[in-house]
Amino acid sequence: MAGHNDWWKRAQEELEVARKLKATGSKLQAYHHAGQAVEFGLKAIYMRKSSLSELPDSCKGANWHNLTFIANEAGLRPDLATLRANRRAAYENWLTVKDWDSNARFPGSEPSVKALNDTMLAIVDESDGMMRWLSDLYQKS
Repeated sequence: MAGHNDWWKRAQEELEVARKLKATGSKLQAYHHAGQAVEFGLKAIYMRKSSLSELPDSCKGANWHNLTFIANEAGLRPDLATLRANRRAAYENWLTVKDWDSNARFPGSEPSVKALNDTMLAIVDESDGMMRWLSDLYQKS
């Protein structure tokens, strides 16, 4: 049984894999793993806030790869509004990251080089990146 701590740990692992892949020039794979880090982080927050001991089967469909959908299910609309009002750069990063596409890993579905680079930066930025913001939310949820 994988609880929210397991999902959060996996999010951190995916982030580390993304950083290593980016450093080797494997941008498409780095993009995928960085997006997975955000997806898993959002799921960890959802589970923690919902007091779930594991992610139910109802949370495993295609919508559960959509970052905006997961954020809404996790009740993060007020947090996003606060982010927009108080941390504009971080909110701009959310606007970039929310469009991450888990299907981009398939041939013929690759995002542009600009999208790859922008998404990676928006996720890993130490001060305003989405993983920094999600870490803060996870700690307080």
